[in-house]
Amino acid sequence: MNATILTVSGLIGSGKTSVCRELSQLTGWRVVSAGTILRRMAEERGLSVIELNEIARTDGSIDQLIDDQLIGLRNSGEPLIVDSRLAWHFIPDAYKIHLVVDTDIAADRVFRAQRSDESYATPADAYAANAKRQMIENERFQQYYGIDCEDWRNYDLVLDSGTLPPERLAECMKEAVEGPAPKGSCWLSPRLVVMGEGARENGTPEISVIEGKARVVGGAGAVAQARATGEPLVRGRLVSYEGQGVVVGS
Repeated sequence: MNATILTVSGLIGSGKTSVCRELSQLTGWRVVSAGTILRRMAEERGLSVIELNEIARTDGSIDQLIDDQLIGLRNSGEPLIVDSRLAWHFIPDAYKIHLVVDTDIAADRVFRAQRSDESYATPADAYAANAKRQMIENERFQQYYGIDCEDWRNYDLVLDSGTLPPERLAECMKEAVEGPAPKGSCWLSPRLVVMGEGARENGTPEISVIEGKARVVGGAGAVAQARATGEPLVRGRLVSYEGQGVVVGS
């Protein structure tokens, strides 16, 4: 593989942990998880992750502890997979992958995971907790760093994690890095992208994200063909981004 460090970010419930584990088995690269660091810090304080996130809104030392560990990875001299929403920002030379997923799938995954610090009665409860945690983190990252982790323009590859099992997604990620797939690549489920009005039929699929919707504005024929044949992913490129980048159904 060409990259020394691969960063993997994504929406809560996008399956980062499972995919990174599979990619590590596939490549032999070690995984460093910011989530594990955060959970350990919460446990040491007798808090839930959400409670610790709330405190971090006004206590910058919590993020600083995690940030320093991420920054320290830059010169590790070791191939790494970094599971973190911010590693792409702190390790600019990494190959950057962002996982997106339908919100219902994300909620169901968190509900079924039933971690010791995240237990919910229904998937709807899991979704509400996801949304709150995501909002807290997004506000904090904007305040401290002036960045939007959900902006697809930050990444080399945006990968839809809702249609393939973790081991297949790991294979896709390995292929992308080895390519490498160019910055702005979007590999998405053809069922979850919206056909933009007047989208051009021919060429490579072109994706425009508007208010959380991934819209096909070019290469509509290839997307329609992928839908008809049941392809799990269609490979396109990002041409514009406006608003929150969450893949949702039409």
